[in-house]
Amino acid sequence: MDMHLLIFSIHVLPLIKSIILSGSKTITYYLDEDYDRSNVKQALDKALDIEKYALGVLYQKEGDASFENQLHVYEEDKTPIIKRTRNIKDVQALLKAF
Repeated sequence: MDMHLLIFSIHVLPLIKSIILSGSKTITYYLDEDYDRSNVKQALDKALDIEKYALGVLYQKEGDASFENQLHVYEEDKTPIIKRTRNIKDVQALLKAF
């Protein structure tokens, strides 16, 4: 099973169920400003908590580039892909290649 699908199955599906069943009950909270994002164990505990869902960055390894900064499409242009203009001729040429 794909790791992303596993994470979705374990964490997101119960969240959706909780939201549906909770009505007006608050089931989320924002992490405190002093929350230690470098603590892996604490981050895992927060991620697996199904009573209340933490909102914010659970884990961040110092010195590592963010996911977006590791992608080659952002090396020359930092504009989000969704906001970039597309040249229809380039797209048509790419589609013809397939």
